[in-house]
Amino acid sequence: MTHRNSLCPCNWKECNDYSYDPGDPWDGVFRVRPLGTQKNDELRRVVEHHLRISQQVRSQRPEYHVRCHHWNRKLIMELLKPDPSNGAQKKLSSPITADVAKRYNITDQIDRCRIKGNTVQYMASPNNPEYVVKEWLQSENSKKKC
Repeated sequence: MTHRNSLCPCNWKECNDYSYDPGDPWDGVFRVRPLGTQKNDELRRVVEHHLRISQQVRSQRPEYHVRCHHWNRKLIMELLKPDPSNGAQKKLSSPITADVAKRYNITDQIDRCRIKGNTVQYMASPNNPEYVVKEWLQSENSKKKC
């Protein structure tokens, strides 16, 4: 996860206005690299689809800095939790298993990973609707006022 001031390429009008406490799973951005490796290509394809990134933006920006709130909070926490055996974190571009995908409502055909393998896997798609982010922020702000 990166902290950049780059504008998120999504189509939400207020995306870059939403703010979170430091260390919050939604604080910061995920860097979606240019095409090149199978994993990056798959992640980029899913991000461009779900965030409805225009052809103009796709051609002008080889790399995206996508705000973390486009992904499910619990999925981010699960992906960023270090592996107990080696302390490594999973990468957003690593495919996830079907059972993990189902828990986070990542079941669309577009989300299926096209990298060859023995099992069906999915990409961690940024499928969080904006109203979920707004409601969570309103809830957090009302907690802080109490």
